[in-house]
Amino acid sequence: MADYASTVTLDFPWAKKIGSALYILSGKVNVTNYNQVLAEITGITRKLRRVYNVICDGISANGFVPRWDRTAKSIKCFYPTKAITPAGSVAAPVFTGSALAAHDHDVLITGGQAAGEALQQLASVIGKTAAGNVTDTTAVQGISAGTPAGTNSAPTFTGTAVAAQAGTEVVNVVAVGEINFVAYGYR
Repeated sequence: MADYASTVTLDFPWAKKIGSALYILSGKVNVTNYNQVLAEITGITRKLRRVYNVICDGISANGFVPRWDRTAKSIKCFYPTKAITPAGSVAAPVFTGSALAAHDHDVLITGGQAAGEALQQLASVIGKTAAGNVTDTTAVQGISAGTPAGTNSAPTFTGTAVAAQAGTEVVNVVAVGEINFVAYGYR
């Protein structure tokens, strides 16, 4: 098992003063080999006499969640979530109600074209014959299957739901990747 290994690249070669005695340091830590036995990141701790805290990006370049460990003076990393598999099945929605029977609709033709000609074209499209007075707007009727009347039930889950899980610590010998950070303390 390899030791914890990281490389620090600073934005500035030294900590910047931001108050009467407070200093800030920023840059990137590339954790090339993670080990649960953490090692002090001296590229940060040697630049500040006392490190109050190190604020890390929310996620590393390789998708891990970093957190500064004040005791170890190092970055501890976690998987974003614990792997879980819920046990069960989802039932499809069920329709309750009845479909409407096929029925006619009146057709109203307006503007632009002679009523008789428009009715003849419409009749040929829907497969009916224009009947009666071709100027009568009710002479051609279309057929519709209608809209069903009823409701769909919601999909239902049967089984054991699994609560959200906290992330677990990264295993040994993993390349966590680059993590942006801002550290502050005294120099």
